Amino acid sequence: MLSACVSVAAALVSLAAPPSPAFAAAAPAHASPPGHHHGDGHALTAEADPAEAAVIGEEHAREHAQRRSAVKGPKDYPQSKRTAGLAALAASQQKTNAHIDASRFGRFTEFFPSPDFGVHTALLPTGKVLLFSFERVETNPTKETGPTDRIGATNAGRAFLWDPAKGTGARAFKKVEPPTVLMPDGTYTPRPAPFFCAGHAFLPNGMVGVFGGNTGGKGGSGAKLSFVFDPWTETWYRNKDMVVGRWYPSVVTGADGRQIIMSGQSERGTGTPTPVVERFPALRHPVPWRTYDIPVGLAAERLRADAPFRNDYPHLFSLRDG
Repeated sequence: MLSACVSVAAALVSLAAPPSPAFAAAAPAHASPPGHHHGDGHALTAEADPAEAAVIGEEHAREHAQRRSAVKGPKDYPQSKRTAGLAALAASQQKTNAHIDASRFGRFTEFFPSPDFGVHTALLPTGKVLLFSFERVETNPTKETGPTDRIGATNAGRAFLWDPAKGTGARAFKKVEPPTVLMPDGTYTPRPAPFFCAGHAFLPNGMVGVFGGNTGGKGGSGAKLSFVFDPWTETWYRNKDMVVGRWYPSVVTGADGRQIIMSGQSERGTGTPTPVVERFPALRHPVPWRTYDIPVGLAAERLRADAPFRNDYPHLFSLRDG
């Protein structure tokens, strides 16, 4: 991990290009999406994928193919096994909690109902809370609620704002619909962006950068989606797609105000964590420091270093020395 951090730091220094273009004109993301992904729908095999090799190199592509061939598919991990595992975990926690004095240490309780699952949450500088996740596709509690393995219109995202100043009732929540997108799932059906299972972090001006999401199928296939949420106007803006898809990536904002994006399962599905590191916005774009600097239609750029993390959502920290 240390070598990966050193490599990333070296890339941040070596990848230099003078920033020039200003921010694009502010327009809601859903008004004119900057295009959709280009991807294939081939099944995972033990052979290197040419498209993947073109991005990360033949050697890395072969390594990914070997890992994919060893990964167990959904049939090897049926819902009944997942449910049993969850029940065992809950029972174990109850046994542990029985020895803890709640009057001294407190305990978790159901506080109030929410219109969203809150897979992702962010406390905004306005005092409101952004929540986003997915549209429910299953009400059976023994089955997965989300559309991880769905394609088409049912693989959709949703987002809400909670204003604590208005209490905890229905009037305290406001739906902030994500941009409409087309996904490379063979259907190209318009739907609210399926940006759940993405990574996110704050930009210097208080806006939230969101990267990745769920393309659909393959046990968790990464999306190349890139968005910014403006808390001041409560609007989503779409930016140019990333180089690779990411499902469960991590994002950290550096001392220079740019965001580093790494890891996550690629568009090829579970078992294909990408080593590709990207930076947003690219050096040719200015950093949004002011509240009226709205990143829209901007590109990320690939760094010259790889970060070969193998697990989902690796922990990232921005150090004081940059």
